[in-house]
Amino acid sequence: MQMVKLRRIRVGQRIGKYKLMQRIGDGAFGVVYRARDEVEGTHVALKIHERTDDVEDILRFFKKEIQLLSRVDHRNILKLKNADIFDKRLYIVSELGRGSLEERERRRMTVSFAVGVLRQILEALIEVQKHNIVHRDIKPGNIILFPDNVVKLGDFGIAKVLERAGQSIGTDAGTRGYFAPEQIYGHPSFASDIFSLGLVFYEMITGALPRWPFEWPFDGKDKFNRSVEPRLRRVVKRALEFEEGDRYPDAVSMQKALLDALDKRNNGHSNSRRRLMPWRKYRELEFSTRFSNLLVLKFKCGKCAGPISEYMLHCPWCGTDKNSFKGLSSFTAVCRRCEHGVKDEWDYCPWCYRKKFAWADVWVTSDKRYVKNCPNRYCGERKIMRWMRYCPWCHTKLKPWILRQLDGRCKKCSWSVAADYWDYCAWCGESIP
Repeated sequence: MQMVKLRRIRVGQRIGKYKLMQRIGDGAFGVVYRARDEVEGTHVALKIHERTDDVEDILRFFKKEIQLLSRVDHRNILKLKNADIFDKRLYIVSELGRGSLEERERRRMTVSFAVGVLRQILEALIEVQKHNIVHRDIKPGNIILFPDNVVKLGDFGIAKVLERAGQSIGTDAGTRGYFAPEQIYGHPSFASDIFSLGLVFYEMITGALPRWPFEWPFDGKDKFNRSVEPRLRRVVKRALEFEEGDRYPDAVSMQKALLDALDKRNNGHSNSRRRLMPWRKYRELEFSTRFSNLLVLKFKCGKCAGPISEYMLHCPWCGTDKNSFKGLSSFTAVCRRCEHGVKDEWDYCPWCYRKKFAWADVWVTSDKRYVKNCPNRYCGERKIMRWMRYCPWCHTKLKPWILRQLDGRCKKCSWSVAADYWDYCAWCGESIP
């Protein structure tokens, strides 16, 4: 491939067939961009490493890693599309996710979310360990988030390749991040990846990253003990043993212990079938438990079966806007356009702004779901319900609904969203990073 010589990398430039669209991340060795494949018309993640005179050696080693990973096809492993060099820089092209776990850690994370990440990355490690691959660089920045609650492990072989090329991948003692003790001294193993994954899980729960010399109790121990039940704590603490021989020797061993702990934990609940639920179902169940009354979660999405309310214009789990409440709505009628519930006395649909065919002769405000008066003073004392987009009497567009119980705000419509649970805004359909 013919490459242009670039002293400075800028958005809008092209590297081969890839046009740089947006800078989306910074790593230890370079920058990650969202790029457009001008030939295929798709978007990818393009990572550009720092310039080095050893780039030919790095690429040679890395291509061996690609050939090895080409035999691995797994839903929790980030797919590599291309790797090449330009201007003494290595660039790597991979599928594009919705950001990394490192970015997601800026928001509060539930235990079920952290367990979901742990389970999926263990699945990825089980697959690569079958091929005798040690990742060597498990950290939040290399765990990529995708729709439908999928996470994928990326940057396989990068640490190994850069070590071979003579580049240091650590920093001064005591700040080596997610490396296992033996890895710092140049002896990584399957158990080293287990240690790093244990650090990632601990940090997701507590917000604190344990530091060298990794002596228990770590910072954040009290929060860890409060948040994680004893069986699961024992699994994570074994993964974080300082001595390599005291840890799980590989991902299969840790997965067995983890599933056993989750089974025993969930057997204590009234519905023992919960132990069979995938991560998404755990998350939906936790969401329903917290917000069922607030959002009136009486329905399931017709596409993905996630819990929804008839006030939602979009499913927060799959984003569809095709849910119909004909014959199901708690209101007296259904809007012909959006098929959400309406009342006979309303003049407009409060969800999609459709005007009725005839003006109502009466208006009623006895419904308990009315929460406050319309902000339009010319509308009189007519009331509106929570989550209405428009006043059903005077068609005034209402301000975004903000509730302190929901922990996020949609960037597009500014309404409150359950950012720790949803993949899409339930009100406008915008994707939630």
